[in-house]
Amino acid sequence: KGSNVSAAMYPTSDIVCTWTVNTDGVDTCKNTCPTSDTAITIADYTHQIDEQKYENCGSLISVTFNTDNNLKSIRSKAFANTGLNTPTVIPASVTTIMAEAFKGSGNLAEVEFESGSLLASISDEAFMSTAIKSITIPAKVWSIGSSAFADTPLETLNFEDRPREGDTTQNSLWIESNAFPTTTLTELKIPSFINTIESEAFFLPSGKTSSLKKITVTVLDDAYNSISINANWIHANIGSLKRIVAKEACDGTVYNEVKSKQLSLIHISEPTRPLYISYAVFCLK
Repeated sequence: KGSNVSAAMYPTSDIVCTWTVNTDGVDTCKNTCPTSDTAITIADYTHQIDEQKYENCGSLISVTFNTDNNLKSIRSKAFANTGLNTPTVIPASVTTIMAEAFKGSGNLAEVEFESGSLLASISDEAFMSTAIKSITIPAKVWSIGSSAFADTPLETLNFEDRPREGDTTQNSLWIESNAFPTTTLTELKIPSFINTIESEAFFLPSGKTSSLKKITVTVLDDAYNSISINANWIHANIGSLKRIVAKEACDGTVYNEVKSKQLSLIHISEPTRPLYISYAVFCLK
């Protein structure tokens, strides 16, 4: 069952797959890995790239998604341990990137999410052990899984701003444990729409030295959301941290409400010894 795929879809005949996309638009066939470096283009009627689709294909160096792509899901290990080494643009239509989707693609240094991205979740270890140095998390992402960006040389982490309207649970973000390493990250900005940060979400791998020197927590200017920062959200051995500040001051009646709702717990344990902690983090005078 399915639609025959023309050779034009793949720039090389080394990738062999007759029934690539079935009648539901699911890319399910496991390709024969090409013997030479290969770039592929994903068909614009593909709705899903199936599990382990290109796993361990070291000769796959580039993947292009058509701009009018209908792709919704990149499933587990779809591009794990590939040779991807060119900038990869994830289509705006993609809503889920599942566990280990790009894990181990050690030459993948650039990932960009298309403008207007509908991405809702980045699952466990999705980009683990890649070469990503900078990432901007799209506005509709509500969950970043455990170890999603572990073992990467991440230097810059940005969160796309999101509207403060409608259902607040649809505009908030949950960051799970070990999501981001702090070996190369020098500054961390926690926006107000993050509502949960799990233990050691920003962690330091064993035997490594952290570059993290500054954390900025955005204090809410209304009761839009609440944040739960769990114990040891910053790994206990991050000794380089020198400054924790808040973007806003804690004045007025509005902040009195935030004071009781925003931070349920913030814990920095030994031997981490920041030199400066702003009162605004805890809304204290």
